Amino acid sequence: MKTLHKEKNNMVIYCQRVLSEAEVKAEEDSITSMQAYESYMKHKMRKVKEERKKDLCDFDNHEDEFMGRIDLLEDELMTVEMKLQDVLGQATMEY
Repeated sequence: MKTLHKEKNNMVIYCQRVLSEAEVKAEEDSITSMQAYESYMKHKMRKVKEERKKDLCDFDNHEDEFMGRIDLLEDELMTVEMKLQDVLGQATMEY
């Protein structure tokens, strides 16, 4: 009985460790994706401001680019979330 309890305790500790590592990795990946998006937006907005000064700005083209980049960011964040759910499922199955 004590051995069974000890094994369960060890498994719980293992699952907690795996999940916390996965959460940290997911947060890092999410932050990296958001920083890349912010950098992209900063450069694009600078380009739009320069084009507006020269009256060459085509907002439709920029809007399409922005929406495409937002879709890409959503896909990256969803991928990170799915990876985290997979790790949770694997850790739970092992338990």
